[in-house]
Amino acid sequence: MTDLVQVDLDKLHGLGGELAKRADDISAIEHTVTVWMSDGPMQKAFEQTRETVRSTYGFMGDEIRQMADAAKNGVKTYEDMEHLLVDQFRRYVDGR
Repeated sequence: MTDLVQVDLDKLHGLGGELAKRADDISAIEHTVTVWMSDGPMQKAFEQTRETVRSTYGFMGDEIRQMADAAKNGVKTYEDMEHLLVDQFRRYVDGR
């Protein structure tokens, strides 16, 4: 039996391109702050958050990049895309 819904690969690839742009934008977010009391506790607090913010946005960008790559290269049906996204979500929930 054939799929009832025809896959529009051009639209799916376009989605992948848009997701890739968003992944790049998110991964490029930087945490920059100027603290005038350079020896004070606020400076240390901002320095400690910088890497956390960078790695968090990097993680989010990587997750979206996986979606983009799948939409552009790896799937041929909407069902394949759905399975890929569900699997990705499960890995996220499981902490992998």
